[in-house]
Amino acid sequence: MILASIWGFLKKLPDWAWWLLLAVATATFIDLRARGQQHSKDKAEQAKRDSAEQARIDQARITQSQENQTNAQRADETADSVPWVRARDELWDKSPSDAAILLDPAKPGGS
Repeated sequence: MILASIWGFLKKLPDWAWWLLLAVATATFIDLRARGQQHSKDKAEQAKRDSAEQARIDQARITQSQENQTNAQRADETADSVPWVRARDELWDKSPSDAAILLDPAKPGGS
């Protein structure tokens, strides 16, 4: 009964209304398809930008790590060149037992 009344209404629509509905449906389909394609392009561009940004961040981390390592090596070299450090190392190489007694931090005078 309901389907028959809907069919009766649709049969009464003039031809220009059918053409209008067809034009609106076609325009809607074309618009949705264009939006979907644009969305896909935007996602691809964003992924490309994110990838480039991540590569830049990774490179910055690597550079910072290398700089830290270089600075640590320089600090070690500088500390090894201090006279008391050289003297301590020479004493330890010559006589580890004497060095342990003299350099014991629990005793006064130890380093």
